[in-house]
Amino acid sequence: MVQKLFTASGVLIALGLILFVHPPEQKETSGTVLELWHTTGADESEFQPALWFNESHDEFQVKAVALPFLQIEQKFLTSMVGGIPPDVFIYFGSVAQWSSRGALLPLDKYMDRDGFDRSKIFDS
Repeated sequence: MVQKLFTASGVLIALGLILFVHPPEQKETSGTVLELWHTTGADESEFQPALWFNESHDEFQVKAVALPFLQIEQKFLTSMVGGIPPDVFIYFGSVAQWSSRGALLPLDKYMDRDGFDRSKIFDS
C-alpha cells in the first residue's frame, strides 16, 4: 500500500514538473511586444481586439493580460511604485487622479505628430 502511494506521488510530481518546465509556445515576433492590462473578465482567455491587432501588425504585438476589476487599481499602483507598469491599460476609474499625480504619460506630442483628430475624444 505504501509503495503504491509513493509510486502515485512520484508520477504526479513528474507530471507537474513536465507541465511547468515546458509551457505552451508563444507566437514568435521580431517586433516590440506591448503588455496591455484590461478588465474585460479574468476568465476571458483571449482579448479579441488584441488578437485582431496582432494578426494585422508585424512590428508590434500585444500581450493582453486580463485582471479582475476589483484588483486592477491595486495592481496598477503597485506596478507604478515598482517601476514596471504595463505599456497600455484599459481602465476608467481613477485615471484623472493618476494623471494629476504624474503617473500617466501625456500622449499629446504623439497625437500632434500623427495628425490625430482630437474632436473624436474628450478633452483631458
